Amino acid sequence: MNAKPLLISLLALAAILPCRAEHFESVPNPYSEPLPVVDIRDDQFNIVAHLYVPPGETMQLDSHEKPVGGAGYYEAMPGADYFLIIPSQSQLPRLGVESCPCLLHMDKIAWNRTGAVTAITGLRPYLQTSSGTKIAIASDVNHLHIADGRVYFKLQGHGSEEYWVQIRYGQVADAGGPWGFWNYVHLVFIRVLPWLLIALLAISVVNAIRLLREDRYPDKSFIELVQFSLARLLTFWRKKRDDEEEWEE
Repeated sequence: MNAKPLLISLLALAAILPCRAEHFESVPNPYSEPLPVVDIRDDQFNIVAHLYVPPGETMQLDSHEKPVGGAGYYEAMPGADYFLIIPSQSQLPRLGVESCPCLLHMDKIAWNRTGAVTAITGLRPYLQTSSGTKIAIASDVNHLHIADGRVYFKLQGHGSEEYWVQIRYGQVADAGGPWGFWNYVHLVFIRVLPWLLIALLAISVVNAIRLLREDRYPDKSFIELVQFSLARLLTFWRKKRDDEEEWEE
């Protein structure tokens, strides 16, 4: 079998795939009225909202019909809501037993050409959590604080500081809010401590390999050398030579 045609086919496929992955569709609106370009459907496949291109603007859509460039807005159908989803990766702090994904219900959300949110109208006065619980929004939903692509609001019973949701092209890019005690505990014990222990273990393994290569402790196993190195790091022994001689005795 001649491998040359197969190699050429593979190279051609490798060249085509990145082009398809980066392909965006441009949708201009030369008219004087907003142009609906995408239907938004609920889980029952009913149309509940539309994606619009404002007059004189050009929007870029990805392969999933999500806007990635240009100004535009989502607007719900009469009697329906547009749902802004805050994913589980963007957990809002200090929600107690509640958690994301969360939903913000609204009539309309608009953004500029860079994707930064500029206006939200008809925001329902609550945040819906993954359990279905609705936490009241204490801020004035008719006059929201919007700045630098973020929407700020306060939640009733969750302190006086503002939560925020960063939105790009009508989708949540990040979210956050005031941290509480348990958020710091989560950061230290779930995020920082495991990596610190991994780093200590890696340093101990490297040092054990060094001692093993130097053949300084021929009667000690590799595991014992790792344990010794880790103990020395945890107890902050500063005089390595003195410690090693003391351990030999």
